[in-house]
Amino acid sequence: MSDHGDLNIGDTLDFKFTTVDSTGAPTTLAGSPALAAYPDNSTSEITAGITLTADFDGVTGLNHVRIVATSGNTYASGKNYDVVITAGSVGSQTVVGYVVGSFSIEKRSALRPTTTGRTLNVDSGGVADASLAKILGTAFSEGAAGRIAAAFQALLNIASPVFTVASVNQTGDSYARLGAPAGASIAADLAEIEAETDDIATLTSRIPGTIQPQTGDSYARLGAPAGASVSADIAAIKSDTGNLVNRLGAFTGSGVNTVLGFLKAIMSKTASTPSDVGGTFDASTDSLEAIEDIGVTSSGDSPGVTTLLTEVASLQTDTTALLDRLGPFNGTGINHVFGWLRAIMRKDPGLTPTAVNVGATEPYDNTTDSLQALEDDQPFIVT
Repeated sequence: MSDHGDLNIGDTLDFKFTTVDSTGAPTTLAGSPALAAYPDNSTSEITAGITLTADFDGVTGLNHVRIVATSGNTYASGKNYDVVITAGSVGSQTVVGYVVGSFSIEKRSALRPTTTGRTLNVDSGGVADASLAKILGTAFSEGAAGRIAAAFQALLNIASPVFTVASVNQTGDSYARLGAPAGASIAADLAEIEAETDDIATLTSRIPGTIQPQTGDSYARLGAPAGASVSADIAAIKSDTGNLVNRLGAFTGSGVNTVLGFLKAIMSKTASTPSDVGGTFDASTDSLEAIEDIGVTSSGDSPGVTTLLTEVASLQTDTTALLDRLGPFNGTGINHVFGWLRAIMRKDPGLTPTAVNVGATEPYDNTTDSLQALEDDQPFIVT
């Protein structure tokens, strides 16, 4: 019996054995011979995948065995197998029970390739070729082929290497690239840099907190604030703007619904009547020009008409200084420019601002004193 080594699962094993008679002469294995493989100490026979050829190649007594050791034929890794004759005789003598060969599957070899069929190249001096592909199971990754090998060569290929795990003094290329430390060591230089960065942090910490006095171009462009700061000045402007809007009143601000539009409607009979006026006021009939056209003359003035015309002329002169003439309207209710102008124009009840009659000896009432009311009364028509 011969041992045929350690196989890989899936390998095909071929071997031969010879049967002889009692005189030692090669003799045909007869009687429908058969073989079986026994794994380890199991009594389970494996016959699948075993082919026996007696008198192989016409040679008497030469027997050929082929075993296809696949998992499909119930072979398994990590086992030893003995090949035994289970049927057959030589001459008139049975040979059942003879062991004709043995093998193992991935059982006995200490070094085995991951891919079947791979071999380890060992040179004449007994040195095995090795390729550094992994360290602790992690594969190397290099930006271009050959870089790792070149790095090892550059590190170690010097006449008298002094680089050791103990980190002794360095010479050669690595020393030149590092350079001599400015202080006692590179570590000391790094510690000094770290201390300097702490100083930088101290300086920059002043920026978001108490601002240091500024000079130069940025200060000149901003200028000194009128108040506590530029932000405070902007807040004051915003407040004044809100007060101005309140004092102007609820003009829509589109088309003729503006201060200028109201003044035009008061003065000119050809002006468009602002929709914000409301009521039935119509510039073509209720404006100062329209009232004058229907009979207002200096000889026939009703009491106060001459004074009214003088004030209107003065109002026309001062329109360019409108903001100075807005005065202390409080911006609430109808006490604003919009409300006062509407009270001058319309005779509808409830439109007289309360501030109109503050300190007045003869209270104003828009239902009798407005332009519409004057136009309706017509006490001064000249024929």
